[in-house]
Amino acid sequence: MKKNFKVIYLFNDVEGLVKNVSKMYVKLVHIFCKILDNSITKKEFTDCVKNSEGLETICEKVDAIFSILEEHSETNDKRLVLIGAGEPSVVVTGTGKGGRNQELALQFSLDWAQETETSPKLKKFDVLLLSAGTDGQDGPTDADGAFGRADIAKNEKSKDYLMNNDAYNFYSDFEDGGDLLKTGFTGTNVMDLHLIYIKTK
Repeated sequence: MKKNFKVIYLFNDVEGLVKNVSKMYVKLVHIFCKILDNSITKKEFTDCVKNSEGLETICEKVDAIFSILEEHSETNDKRLVLIGAGEPSVVVTGTGKGGRNQELALQFSLDWAQETETSPKLKKFDVLLLSAGTDGQDGPTDADGAFGRADIAKNEKSKDYLMNNDAYNFYSDFEDGGDLLKTGFTGTNVMDLHLIYIKTK
């Protein structure tokens, strides 16, 4: 594995509504990007984690995480993968087709795009989220998850699809379904996996 590639395991107990989980991941990625950009102190990072809903479980890891990221910030080509897992939930109010993993990916796409507009410095990072079920099926679909990224939010209909709980049809129509993950049934059902890839442009 390359020296400039780091993997950080976060937690395996993610729960709550998808829209709140997305906000939590956006907050976390924003903080990590600031560390990689040398624009946040260890104390600020610690305080931010302690005061952010959903991040309490990594409080005991803040010293180790900050040390890894601070050292990694000195490399030119920074690459980072965050690993989370759990089982978020969705309140279905629409008539569309999808699953919690596809909905999380689409929600994250919209939320991260908005975050980069609010904080333009974040645009120097490529961020990609993968949310997928370990059993190979997400909701009543043939996909086990999807990728989320800011570019997806450029589609004017993305928000309408999300509000209709129709993430599967959105991803199927968007760029020929290239952001859907389809592995088929795996024979394993543990929990959902959330992988977030962060790279400097």
